[in-house]
Amino acid sequence: MQLPLRHVILVLAGLAAPVLTHDAGARPGFRAQGDGDPERSLEDLLRQARAERDQILSKLRANVEVILGQMESATVRVRPEEALKSRKQMVALGPEIAPLLLTSLRPGPDPSRGERFRAMEVVQVLRELRSPSIGMQLLASSQRGEAEGRVNALRVLATDPNPERVMDGVRTVHAEAQAGVRTAALLALAQLGSPDLSELLAADFAQVEIVHIGSLLKGLA
Repeated sequence: MQLPLRHVILVLAGLAAPVLTHDAGARPGFRAQGDGDPERSLEDLLRQARAERDQILSKLRANVEVILGQMESATVRVRPEEALKSRKQMVALGPEIAPLLLTSLRPGPDPSRGERFRAMEVVQVLRELRSPSIGMQLLASSQRGEAEGRVNALRVLATDPNPERVMDGVRTVHAEAQAGVRTAALLALAQLGSPDLSELLAADFAQVEIVHIGSLLKGLA
């Protein structure tokens, strides 16, 4: 029977923890025996759990690739209802797919219309999933690469379930970036609840060109 990935991860975490027994001299590596099962070492159980995890990830990856293709195709055909359906299908797969979507946030240096739209759809999926497992990877993506990919990473970071963990990194991006990336970082900080938002906003208003103030205010609304 295949376990959901989140259960497999819990199994791995539990098996990796030190084993407590009534024997103070007992050491890890004891052989566990289940009801009616032959004796199996912890290494065997870990190996089985990892194999099952990899199998589930492989199946999820295949499903994700199919839906990503549907998203891009829906854009090419100008069928937003199909894109919405694909997005709902993606969200239904659960937060376990979040790491598989990170590369799709970066449409590349010269993206097609379909690739750009697909990246925006992935942003929406990740914002809905709010996976706690990708915050550090998103921060890394927001700090380097093409501007569009960095902005997309910041849009997802804005809904991170652990704001305190990512806020300092987003502040660093805001301090060092220019133009659209800087604005995206400011908007992310606003959604994350940064306590120094008023100071950051005042500094940005002092620097931003008048033609961009409207879009900045719209993003903060």
